[in-house]
Amino acid sequence: MNKMRRWGKSNPFSEGHRRSLPPNHCLFDIDGINISIDKITIHEEKYRMELRNGSNFIESFHDEKNTQASFLKKFSHGSDVWVSEKETDSWWFLSRGILEKREKPGIIFEKTEDLLYVQTLINHRSHRLISVILRTEGIKQNPLEVIADTISEEYNIPKVLVNDTHKDSSVYFSKGGDILESQINDKFEGDWRKIWKRFKIF
Repeated sequence: MNKMRRWGKSNPFSEGHRRSLPPNHCLFDIDGINISIDKITIHEEKYRMELRNGSNFIESFHDEKNTQASFLKKFSHGSDVWVSEKETDSWWFLSRGILEKREKPGIIFEKTEDLLYVQTLINHRSHRLISVILRTEGIKQNPLEVIADTISEEYNIPKVLVNDTHKDSSVYFSKGGDILESQINDKFEGDWRKIWKRFKIF
């Protein structure tokens, strides 16, 4: 049996996404977010910058093989991005693809880890944003839905709501009132391609 990833937390939707859609559909967790009147600012928090492959996230930030950094650079052309290392309380600011080391900002970020995601389609290492996804955890009128709506409007991408908290291993997807169900097995495998086609996410 394939277990969930051993680094950090995860959930059935995140793990299912890895196995239920083609590999060029990538999902990126938004750790924290601040939305002011005219600006979206997101926070990417690392415990430490050393990655599992031995490289350093910041030092390899402009390496095209650093997929998450490539996504953050893409996202930074519409929003500000702060990257931090928790272990040393070090901070970097990213805007329009330019990364600079900065002092800790005086910004309060709402925690959205494991709840708010942006999905991209990768073609030749280039990202195209295709959806914003909110795990509602079964909460009706989830307050984070306003944040998902703002991202959806800013980047002109559809919003998808997900509830993966059912004991029967069902994952429910909702887009514009259209609700679809999918089963995932104990390996977190399913087939979501028909759902994504129905939702016109491609």
